[in-house]
Amino acid sequence: MPYSLLTYLLLSIALLVTPMFAAGQSLSGYSFSAAQFCTLDDAGQVDCVFAQGYERLQPPRNLPELTALTTGETHACGLTAEGQPICWGGNFFGQLNVPDVDDAFIQIDAGANHTCALDTTGKATCWGINTNLQLEPPVGATFSQIDAAEVKSCGLLTEGDIICWSDDPRRSPQDLEGPFVKFDIRSGDVCGLTNDGRIKCSDGSAINLPIRPVTPFITPPNNGPYIDLATSFNAVCGLQSNGTLDCSLLDSEDVSSYPIGEHFTSIQSNETDILISTREFVDGSLDYVTSGTTMCGERLDGTLQCWDQGAIFREPNGTTASNAEFVASFELQLDARIYDSNAVEIFWTPLPFNSVGTNDFPEPLVEVFRNGELIASRTARFSFFDTNADTNSEYQIRLVDGAGNSGPLSGILSVNTNEGTVLFRDEPTLTVSPLEELPDVFTRTTAGSLPVGIVIGWTVNSDIESMIDGYEIRINGASAGFTRSQLFVDNVTPQVGRCIEIIAIGFDQSRLGARNFGSGCN
Repeated sequence: MPYSLLTYLLLSIALLVTPMFAAGQSLSGYSFSAAQFCTLDDAGQVDCVFAQGYERLQPPRNLPELTALTTGETHACGLTAEGQPICWGGNFFGQLNVPDVDDAFIQIDAGANHTCALDTTGKATCWGINTNLQLEPPVGATFSQIDAAEVKSCGLLTEGDIICWSDDPRRSPQDLEGPFVKFDIRSGDVCGLTNDGRIKCSDGSAINLPIRPVTPFITPPNNGPYIDLATSFNAVCGLQSNGTLDCSLLDSEDVSSYPIGEHFTSIQSNETDILISTREFVDGSLDYVTSGTTMCGERLDGTLQCWDQGAIFREPNGTTASNAEFVASFELQLDARIYDSNAVEIFWTPLPFNSVGTNDFPEPLVEVFRNGELIASRTARFSFFDTNADTNSEYQIRLVDGAGNSGPLSGILSVNTNEGTVLFRDEPTLTVSPLEELPDVFTRTTAGSLPVGIVIGWTVNSDIESMIDGYEIRINGASAGFTRSQLFVDNVTPQVGRCIEIIAIGFDQSRLGARNFGSGCN
């Protein structure tokens, strides 16, 4: 029987407090990324827990029995008993577009937005995003292990050497001569386990280029022989022959947070760490600071323990200080998407950058109401996934600051899962003629990325707002919908090469103003 979701919810809390949780049955596999932690039980069934806002990535209910499992940032994949890959989750970069192959696969591994698999002949096949040529293994190469990471892929050649493919030298490990029996990718280098149980690492710190921080070199532990290894930005760890954990850490890392000297049957890490970050204000401007890659290990009794500074599902730090002025003045708009008869995702306006939580002003909470009843209170990201929606539900939301001060309730959004309709009150369907040159009456536009696409919020000049009936949304010139709220969620079109046009429509259907933005706009 697979673990219950409650067990995993406890895990997500435990990762922030104490990293141990108990298992009810032994696992045949587990995998994790910054957005999800999934396990595979002995019966081949998958169960997952998600970081806030990513619940929509849950596996399909009709998944067949799986023999392997791997997770990316917003997608996951497994292998069926017949060796066929099956993937679910986000597909913005083709992560779910598994190519047709003749041979069965025996291993699969997901990177951030791509996946690589190894077939019975040792050939590597990759699919998903290819911005760094991470889908293009050397022609004719045969491998015994494959590993996909954030913007790169690597493989262990059958003769024992490690080679990597990516055209981003800032995050591309250097090839490492073996022979090795196993390897693991760090952010900027790669470590391998030799036949005699030694750990050797390439030196990614030699690549000193701007934009991304250098991965500092860590001298591997030397108390082997080792039978397993795992690496992170902060550490290189190995399991000694008796299962004891041994690690080499960065000088700045707190050794007390690692279960060194304790026993595990296996260890693994996650290198898709782009979402593992804390938010800080540096010199008055917003900065994103990566805080490492999480490691986890399985014990003899089937329990899992996770450690390392970059614990997954981390929320921004904050105090109980009040941000009442912002909460009272910021108006939330509301939208929704229907997944099935009981599953609805509620989206709201992304907060402007100057409201992101700090020690002085913690990030506000959003309270979600269904049919007048409070059903959730959570940090004000972008969405709430309601798995207990009624056939016909009315939703409202409001902001609440750290001291309990509440902002105004949003307008009512009616969602009918039987009819598949999402209405802001009784908004009509409206189509306008092609966009002409219009004045810019918009005073603010905020946008945030989601696994389903992008969520956009806006405000307009107050002198003209009373004349506006609603907003026509166009994507790459084609009408994408009409809304009376100042919010739009695009979860259909690709993220790359997109031009979004917001057109303010008057009560007489005149076009009062427009705002265009996106990489596809001229």
